[in-house]
Amino acid sequence: MAKQFGIDVYLGNAEFTGKDTIRVNGKDLKFAKACVATGARPFVPPIPGLDSVPYFTSESIFNLTEKPESLLIVGSGPIGSELGQAFARLGINVTMIEKGNHFLPREDPDAASILHEKMREDGVNILFGTTPTKFSLQKTTDAHKWSPKT
Repeated sequence: MAKQFGIDVYLGNAEFTGKDTIRVNGKDLKFAKACVATGARPFVPPIPGLDSVPYFTSESIFNLTEKPESLLIVGSGPIGSELGQAFARLGINVTMIEKGNHFLPREDPDAASILHEKMREDGVNILFGTTPTKFSLQKTTDAHKWSPKT
């Protein structure tokens, strides 16, 4: 689709080499206009025990093949909020924990307030002033089920 608009897309490591040139994966390119879309990587917080429990990131959550009973989302940023609301609307019990006292702390406060209210209406439980200190598995009678303990 990008080609029909006259856009060339290059994936890889890039560096600007001049005011109208860029090197992508060792290939020098000339351009009239450039858009650099760097994307983002999920942040996995360094919480003790997290590596010993099954967890998802915004990249791996879409690999689910079964509907979970509940989800705990650490943080109330845009991606976690988007996923939290979507899963709540699918009937999953969603709890978000935010270390600060504000929902979407880096966003416009008025917009964040509106979305916070909508999230509550959708059934998302948001806990403020909450920081997980440790994760561990809790034994259940069903070997396929797990529940995080914080």
